Amino acid sequence: MPFLKNLGLFLVVFLPLVALVSMVMEGVLGDRVATSPEWRVGWNPIMWLIMTAPWLIPTVLVVPALHFLGRGLRKRIPQGRVRGIMVIASPVLLSVAVLVLWGPHNFQLDFALPVVLSGLVYGAVFRIPAA
Repeated sequence: MPFLKNLGLFLVVFLPLVALVSMVMEGVLGDRVATSPEWRVGWNPIMWLIMTAPWLIPTVLVVPALHFLGRGLRKRIPQGRVRGIMVIASPVLLSVAVLVLWGPHNFQLDFALPVVLSGLVYGAVFRIPAA
């Protein structure tokens, strides 16, 4: 059951948070690259979710790895320390997944930072399975 909860948290926490962080970054940092007017959606979180989610859906493959990592660590160390490790492991594994999926030429600040920040939050709310 924790695995299904973690999949749900991925869809409910990670993906929307990536969209919100991307939206705020674009609004605060400005448009550093020239984009066509069709791709400028402004402060519309639903449109940002529609634009970012398809690129990050394949990273759902990290959830089973995090689940098994959490279960394996839970057998050896206390849950508090496992939580701290998950907060660090989640953004690292999600960033590696983005790097593998989209290559180093796409792994820039405006794409990687939302994944890392959202991965930190996802790691904090990750349900750790019982030992």
